[in-house]
Amino acid sequence: MESPLRLLIPGPIDLDKRVLAALAEPVIPHYGDDWVALYRRLQDGVRPHAGTAGSVFLLAASGSGALDAGVRSLTSPGDRVLVPVSGYFSQRFYEIALANNLEAYKLDVKPGLAPTPEQIAEAIDSLSIKTLLLCHNETSCGAICDVEAIGRVCQSRGVNVFLDAISSLASVEIRADDWGLDYVAAASQKGLEGPPGLAPAIITPRGWDTYDRNPARSVGWYFDFGVWRGFERDLGEYHPQPATMPVNVARALDVAIGLQAGESRGDRYRRIAAGAAGLRSSLRELGFKILAPESVASPTVTCAFVPPDLEGRVGDLLAWMRNECGFILAEGFGPLQGRIIRIGHMSRLVFESYLPEFLSGIERYLRLARAA
Repeated sequence: MESPLRLLIPGPIDLDKRVLAALAEPVIPHYGDDWVALYRRLQDGVRPHAGTAGSVFLLAASGSGALDAGVRSLTSPGDRVLVPVSGYFSQRFYEIALANNLEAYKLDVKPGLAPTPEQIAEAIDSLSIKTLLLCHNETSCGAICDVEAIGRVCQSRGVNVFLDAISSLASVEIRADDWGLDYVAAASQKGLEGPPGLAPAIITPRGWDTYDRNPARSVGWYFDFGVWRGFERDLGEYHPQPATMPVNVARALDVAIGLQAGESRGDRYRRIAAGAAGLRSSLRELGFKILAPESVASPTVTCAFVPPDLEGRVGDLLAWMRNECGFILAEGFGPLQGRIIRIGHMSRLVFESYLPEFLSGIERYLRLARAA
């Protein structure tokens, strides 16, 4: 039975029917010729979006698992790391650093803004930082940072860069090798347009140098990329990963990536950015204020304050859109809770199908609320 509710949240996303159908296919083993062929297609599908010649491991985890794995594998307890924090998910990266016994320093950034290369350079220089833990696209406030410029700052200082690209990979250009990144963490249920359950963990050649120079790491087993590299090396033609995999999630992700083949990556990223800009413009015309300045506004998530005369009605708006229009939106976190709505538009379905009805629903709500 199809759900009447449609997702406009920052992930998971609504899926193409062909992707959903793959979830109902018979289960196959997580080893052998069929599995290896599928696994290799997924690696080859993800790698270009990260812009690296390095390794792609598909963890059976959430995106947060990929963040934890990167920190565990590529740092040592006591390393000095810098974490720009502008919202809920960059704060999580900071907490992961603390949980792994790193000497973590927080660079506070106002929600809705993005850390600048100048801010990061100043912090690195004053704190003798070894590694930057950077959230590319902060979905709690709808702002994206300039990884290329920040990467130049870090490269010139010999600082490692680990990128949280959970909500940006496959929606925004990333050139990990060119930008001096060591590691990129992602997730299957966002820009890749698959179901939840897989977390691409992407280690660049530079990142492997960091790993091999890091003998003091203490990472356990599953989240140790050396274990994954060993399985690739020793069992790559039969069982290229350490443990059982969610094979039907992998099949569905394979279909999702295959559906993107008719569009170049550049065209895809431009289409996504243009759609987001159009949505922001439409919301402004309805009286909403976008939280992030246009220069750093996210192409995958839009966060907006309701019109001033309806302040305090966010919960009512979200409930009305769900009950009357069948759209699930998200609200803000922490100090932004009850003040903003968050609209996820990572799924192609949003701009191909949902947007006119969504905007019409918002407009109807505004008329009814003002007439009450």
